[in-house]
Amino acid sequence: MSWGMRMDKTIDLDYMNNVLTNKQMQLIGFAAVGVIQEETQDKHIDQNGRKFKKYSKDYALYRKEKGRGVAVDLTFTGQMLNAMKVLKATNKTVTIGFIDSTPARGGLRPSQKMERTNKARPWFGFGAKGSKRRQRIHQIGSEIFIEALTRQS
Repeated sequence: MSWGMRMDKTIDLDYMNNVLTNKQMQLIGFAAVGVIQEETQDKHIDQNGRKFKKYSKDYALYRKEKGRGVAVDLTFTGQMLNAMKVLKATNKTVTIGFIDSTPARGGLRPSQKMERTNKARPWFGFGAKGSKRRQRIHQIGSEIFIEALTRQS
């Protein structure tokens, strides 16, 4: 069982058709995963660039007692965000998501944890059209595309 999202219609990569290989689309997927992880963990922002809603007072206290920060980064053990992978790539699409594996803290598999946290703090996605996250992923895709074009000639 896995859960993910495909980059085909959500980010306009149509201009890359017939140029990229599935390996290059995989690279775009890896970059998207990296962008999502960085913005979630390091910048504490959601898919639209907004700061996350604060943790409840009880949960913030629990995190503090366990030696974790109280800034919302959606990581406690790191299992959920580290489970995000490129699930499938073709020369036209790439799917990133979670392969359900060993249950993490609380008995939830990474995809279940993602669905739960994403409802309160929408971090798993590309953001609205024109969002900085979407622009960053698009920029990386464009750089991979340009490199692919230069290798063809």
